[in-house]
Amino acid sequence: MATDSFNNLESPELVLSKDETKTVTTSQDSDYYFEDGSVTFRVEETLFKVHASLLKLRPSDFEGRFDVSTECVGSTRGTCDDTPLVIPDIKSSQFRNLMKVIYCPPSNKFFLSLPAIASADIEERDAWRQFVFYLDVAALAHRFSMRDIEKWAKPRLRSLVRTAALKISDGLDSTSNDDVLEFGLNPEGDSDSEGDQRDDSEIEEYVENSEDQDESGEEDNGDSGGREESNKSNTDSESDSDKDEDYESDEDSSSDDKLDSDSDSSKGQRDNELFTKAEESPIFRFMDGIWYAKDISDTALLHDIRNILQHHFTKVHYLPVDMLLSFFRVSNLRQRDTPMFGFLFLLLLGHGHKAWDENIFTQVDRMALFSAQCYLTPLPDSLKVPSAAPLFKKIDCAKRFAKRFTSSQVKPSCVKECYREMFPFWADEFGDAYYKHMTSNEPLVAIKSLASIPHRRLNFSEKIRAKECGHQCYLKMLGQVDRDIQGLYARLAEYYKPIA
Repeated sequence: MATDSFNNLESPELVLSKDETKTVTTSQDSDYYFEDGSVTFRVEETLFKVHASLLKLRPSDFEGRFDVSTECVGSTRGTCDDTPLVIPDIKSSQFRNLMKVIYCPPSNKFFLSLPAIASADIEERDAWRQFVFYLDVAALAHRFSMRDIEKWAKPRLRSLVRTAALKISDGLDSTSNDDVLEFGLNPEGDSDSEGDQRDDSEIEEYVENSEDQDESGEEDNGDSGGREESNKSNTDSESDSDKDEDYESDEDSSSDDKLDSDSDSSKGQRDNELFTKAEESPIFRFMDGIWYAKDISDTALLHDIRNILQHHFTKVHYLPVDMLLSFFRVSNLRQRDTPMFGFLFLLLLGHGHKAWDENIFTQVDRMALFSAQCYLTPLPDSLKVPSAAPLFKKIDCAKRFAKRFTSSQVKPSCVKECYREMFPFWADEFGDAYYKHMTSNEPLVAIKSLASIPHRRLNFSEKIRAKECGHQCYLKMLGQVDRDIQGLYARLAEYYKPIA
């Protein structure tokens, strides 16, 4: 059976190589190259020969893009290894994950082992693998309009990043590439007894509830921090105190010290020829997640994935400067995700002038960094826009803390039992040393404290999750905190001013 001529395909997503005569060394995928398959795809250097009949069973754009009717027997594109349909801009491992879902029947044990709501007891390595799997499936299903598949994967992705954020980051630490992300799935499926059947009604209910939890639905660029007017007025009326004490907890010390690095040891050893490309790192999967969350306008998912990535970047005891700089230079990052650009700029600032002397930095980079360091020491008032989250001045009591996040529409019981009881968790993460460093006149001290916020926010979210009530108070609290934090990083991006 043949596919229609590629030239008749309207979608710009599927294109041929620019040089048709160029020889590409390919290999057949070990799981999804079937001799009796009817259409052949090439993703990177891997060939997938699959059954068009299965693709047509899924409501999607695949059927419109590939005419596999018998009337097209004269066509050759996609019918053999020499003339495959080329799918650009994705990894072979990503396409393989999508095929797992397409070839897997609902009763397969593989599906049954992936609950709709993630377990807090999940292992670190499993958390990372499942994150990649759900993201690949959801993003490609969205790209190819496979709505039923996306509807299955998206709530699982949401639940996982909210429940196991730290474990996802820690699981990535033991991963070198995408080749180890296999789940050991039998492509032919494994339909067992009735006891293995999914309860689709429960999954559908969870999907509906998850979609209801989306915040405004607007894409968050962090331009203004998304603050509500009620919270602004509450914040402006507060008279916060800021204690400068010598007390410093072990956690505060370790968080701030994470941004210290031995730039001297690597100076002169790297050059642009050895420059690490961000897209080649497994860490870039988080960027893929950010793009997907923006594509579907899922603000909560965007905040959660961005926070995991920002937390992961603060582990600079093993992330080299060239890796950070490579992410900072991702094409159009400043326009596509201003808070992420601002945060990476902050991390580069935190490495100090010894790191900036390395050959991988341009003269324009150095001038922009030195200029920003001057403007940000001490932190200017223009950066300290009033917000609900007390990021710059310490609050001493739970009542005032709750008032910043609530309005007259919030039930009194929630104010007392939820918002006030979250205050000790905030105080644990944002301690005296954090606020003391925010007021420091010493170079880089306040900058490093700003860079520690994602780690503190992630720990805070892990603790307040236990306070979840029927009114989703902890999600509302976390949503406001995230808007304030990402708004702060978006403002920091404005301090990157290349001087030609």
